[in-house]
Amino acid sequence: MKEYQSHKIVQAAKILEIIQNPNEFVLVLEGQSDTESVSKEWMAKHSDNQEKDLVGGYFITYPDGYQSWSPAESFEGGYTEVATQTGLNQKREGLSFSDALKMLKLGKRVAREGWNGKDMFLFLVDGSTFQVNRAPLNKFYEEGTEVNYHAHIDMRTADGKIVPWLCSQSDALSEDWIILD
Repeated sequence: MKEYQSHKIVQAAKILEIIQNPNEFVLVLEGQSDTESVSKEWMAKHSDNQEKDLVGGYFITYPDGYQSWSPAESFEGGYTEVATQTGLNQKREGLSFSDALKMLKLGKRVAREGWNGKDMFLFLVDGSTFQVNRAPLNKFYEEGTEVNYHAHIDMRTADGKIVPWLCSQSDALSEDWIILD
């Protein structure tokens, strides 16, 4: 079989206790003020009708709303917590460049905490095809020439300019990438 690596961002919490009600089960989750109700069918699917097996594992909600369960060892070995803090932008921090690149491909803006300039960030420019109709390209191509513009990463600099960006060795190996949106 082929190998796969997950890059989804999910919501999850460790199950501390399960309370059985007549029509549903209530999950008491670590770090949550609210409980989560699940159907008897959900419990049967994930626990072989032994709810104690689920305690200590993780209740997971995927971006599409699908809810599942994972044993603690599997979940903790496959996911890293994405910390958030409040402010003008929600920031997800402490990521590797490979994680930041995945987020760029999903349309997110990313930056490094280690960058000195204020309001600097990266974003992905989608590829496109267009016809030359203005400078500077009309210096090199006839007007109307079709150009295949390849996708690339641009940077907003500290002074507000947009420039093409190339990854340095230190950027590629850093673990201080943050997601801005």
